[in-house]
Amino acid sequence: MEINFDKSLLRIRLAKNLQRLRNLAGLSQMDLAELANLSQNFIANLERGKSGASENTLALLANALKTDPEQFYLSDSTLNRSRSETCAQCLNDVMNFFRKLIANHKPPIIFDYIEEIKLRKHNNSS
Repeated sequence: MEINFDKSLLRIRLAKNLQRLRNLAGLSQMDLAELANLSQNFIANLERGKSGASENTLALLANALKTDPEQFYLSDSTLNRSRSETCAQCLNDVMNFFRKLIANHKPPIIFDYIEEIKLRKHNNSS
């Protein structure tokens, strides 16, 4: 059975996700090129969708970015869902942290800080 797919769509996804992941890692194209042992020009072409990447190249890039190769081909809807799940997990972690503080009878200073910020905003808007 033959599967039809749009190669240009794959290149666009690769381009967007590579640039997003590189920026998240705080790397320039040159930094990434050096880490992956590739040329900066090739990285630029990948990010513009002008070049495709072999499995070996994807592995080099993923290793340099400390991610999984499948991250390069995630759709926007998958990325948005992933971000929401990550935010929910972070919020859960923060809430658990505060529950532990309260359980150990340590005053959660952050609550005082949040109240102070609310007061400042209220006073500035008056």
